[in-house]
Amino acid sequence: LESNSKEIQFLMRTRHSRLVMFVGFGACSWNGGGIFVVLEFMPGGDLSTRLWNPNKPPAWTQRIVWLEDVSEGLSFLHYAAKVRGIPQHERRSRRT
Repeated sequence: LESNSKEIQFLMRTRHSRLVMFVGFGACSWNGGGIFVVLEFMPGGDLSTRLWNPNKPPAWTQRIVWLEDVSEGLSFLHYAAKVRGIPQHERRSRRT
């Protein structure tokens, strides 16, 4: 937790309409003692589930809206982290 404390504190204070709210975190006593995060509940499921649902694929217009929303959220995170001196970790679509 020590090595991630700056980033965790940053996520706890960061709010933006295009970001899922960071609620908290904890340490695992299993799985090598890593950490886990608790995020805001999303009633429609996460973006990956909604994008790749074979029974109800989203329209391309909806995908473009989501792309714009994700871009806005990532841009905010990048700028806010840079201003506060927070290291930029790898951003992958699975984490978005």
